[in-house]
Amino acid sequence: MPVSAEELRDDLRAMLNDSVASRNILLGKEHAYSDTELDFFLKMALRDLNSGGPRTDYSLETFPDPGLLIMAGMIFSFIAEGVLQLRNHIDYNDAGLSLSLFNKTSGYQGWAGFLLQTYLTNKVEFKRGVISNSQGAGFIGISSPFSSEWGWR
Repeated sequence: MPVSAEELRDDLRAMLNDSVASRNILLGKEHAYSDTELDFFLKMALRDLNSGGPRTDYSLETFPDPGLLIMAGMIFSFIAEGVLQLRNHIDYNDAGLSLSLFNKTSGYQGWAGFLLQTYLTNKVEFKRGVISNSQGAGFIGISSPFSSEWGWR
């Protein structure tokens, strides 16, 4: 069943637990990601899934496993968020008081690594399915003069 790009974006937002903006207290009750950012993560995921052997040419709407696409989109969002956290990391020390602000990089790295292992396994299985379902997969007959002579077809 085809899924629209908007449905994929909504599903990715739901998996990132960003559907209800009021839950994002530290972000001023705003969504963590814009639609443009979510679309970017999905496009990166699609590019990754279409690359490698065997190469495929799916679009967001025709991709046969939306769950795998969402998982890959999450990984790309965690990578992007980890880079942002790293860029904004601040260590503050004053008169024995030490604070580390915006230090969530390792958390995002951990989640990305956790999802990456599952994603890579699922991607390999997906690519195997592409091979077995492709045209020309399976047994191919080779003609022989004996087949026509003995009435075999």
